[in-house]
Amino acid sequence: MTQTNTSQSALLSKTADDDSHVFRVTGWHKDYQTATHGEGVYLYDNTGKRYIDAIAGTHVNTIGHGVPEIGEAMAAQAQKVAFVHKAKFTSEPQEALASLIADLAP
Repeated sequence: MTQTNTSQSALLSKTADDDSHVFRVTGWHKDYQTATHGEGVYLYDNTGKRYIDAIAGTHVNTIGHGVPEIGEAMAAQAQKVAFVHKAKFTSEPQEALASLIADLAP
C-alpha cells in the first residue's frame, strides 16, 4: 500500500497519542511527539521543534542521526542479512566484532 503525500502529512501532523496504534510504555509521558527526522545529536518533531537526543536505553544512538556513512553501511548489511536471532545463528559482522573485542581485551 502506498500512501499519498496528503495522508503522510496528516499522519505527521498528529502527536503519537492521536488515535495511535503504536504500542509503547505508558505512564512516562502522556504527550508523545512524533519524531520526523534527526541530525547529529538532535531530533525534530512534526512541529519543527528541536530536541537534544539524550535518552539512554538498550539501543543508544551515540553516533548521532543522519550520518551518511552509517546509513550506507546499514543499508549494505541489510541487503545481505538484516537480523538473525542469536539463539540459532551468528553473522560475519557479529563474529568480526567479537574477534576485535577479544583481541583488545586483557
